[in-house]
Amino acid sequence: MSFQGDLDTMSLQALLRWVVDDSETGVLELERNKVCKRIAFREGRIIGCSSDDPPSRIGQFLLARGRISSEGLAKALDIQTKTGAPLGAILQDMGVIEAEELAYQLGAKAEETLFSLFDWNNAVFRFKPGEPEDPWLIGVQMDIDEVLERGAQRSEQLEPIRQLFVSSGVVLEHGEVPVPADVMESGLARGVLRTIDGERTIGEVLFHAHASEFVVLKFLASAVNSGIVNIVAVREIDPHQPTLLDIAAAPARNTAEVPERVEDPDPQANEVPVPESTFEERLELAQHFLAKDEVADALDVLDNCYEERPGDEFLAHLTQKAEFLFVQHCREGDLQGNYVPTRVPGKTMSLDETPFSSAERFLLGMMGEKQPIQTLLWIAPMREIDIYRALARMKNAGVIELDDSGEIDLQGTAAPTVEWA
Repeated sequence: MSFQGDLDTMSLQALLRWVVDDSETGVLELERNKVCKRIAFREGRIIGCSSDDPPSRIGQFLLARGRISSEGLAKALDIQTKTGAPLGAILQDMGVIEAEELAYQLGAKAEETLFSLFDWNNAVFRFKPGEPEDPWLIGVQMDIDEVLERGAQRSEQLEPIRQLFVSSGVVLEHGEVPVPADVMESGLARGVLRTIDGERTIGEVLFHAHASEFVVLKFLASAVNSGIVNIVAVREIDPHQPTLLDIAAAPARNTAEVPERVEDPDPQANEVPVPESTFEERLELAQHFLAKDEVADALDVLDNCYEERPGDEFLAHLTQKAEFLFVQHCREGDLQGNYVPTRVPGKTMSLDETPFSSAERFLLGMMGEKQPIQTLLWIAPMREIDIYRALARMKNAGVIELDDSGEIDLQGTAAPTVEWA
């Protein structure tokens, strides 16, 4: 039986129990913030899982754990783009990882994908009956009772973390307690500690870590409790990048903020209240923008619609179309893969523009290494469309400039990054 809903009306535990008790075969999809994770079932048994969340990609997974460098990952993904070979096989051929460790890391990645679903308390879900056809599926055999038990333990661990860190706006600095040697043996711990500088918020640290939010937050909480790291300030959160720390206390959805184009020379016209548009009217507006090839405006409207009805199928169709067109325009226009973005010295967002987001600050930090856009697409733990939108916004604001003299080989990079194991 196919059905859909959200976790506010049916908990993940009840959902999983239903699939198992009724011996269902199919795929359970859960979506939050345009990221989708999937659990595949056969006759009520979990047989695998997959995710399009960037930090859950196998390359990002290995990068977060110090098993591969950014340069090595970019090289491997370049080879994959040209050959279509599995990333794991490429990494083995490069001598980066042995087959046995790769199998272990894939299993750990699958478990993290599965248990990270228990971090989501405001996702929409869809159950699609039938045998799963997912090329990114990683096989996993796990008893449902074990999944529910470990998921409940994870949820319990998250609560004190949220009490310690009031939001992702918390700023951390290194404490006086030296880092124990056994902690420094962890590639993930070393990577996270390197990002802490007394200026970055937790929201920014999460980008630099290239790992799942829960794993990073759990380590940071332990580091604070042991005195390795201290809390020094709390800044405003990035409303465009809510984290697990912000979701629990997220404000009610505001459906009235709709992008408008009002051209009226009468200044008193602004005093007239604008009627709130309906969801359907906003979808029509988005279609109007798409018909005029004003894709960026269409995406702004669709973002607003997503806040209200993230599970709407027609909205998903329009968003997919708009994102495809936006990426295509970028690749063929001012944001081609071989272009090298650099920050304009001293330039910041003007007063009439929203401040830099966590994602934009992360990308600005990467620009110091003079890397072409294609490398940013490969390395940044972000969706491709989000990278392009951030770059386009910064370019339009005059914050970055582009050098088209890059000499990287981009044969075959017209297709989006795949990165399958």
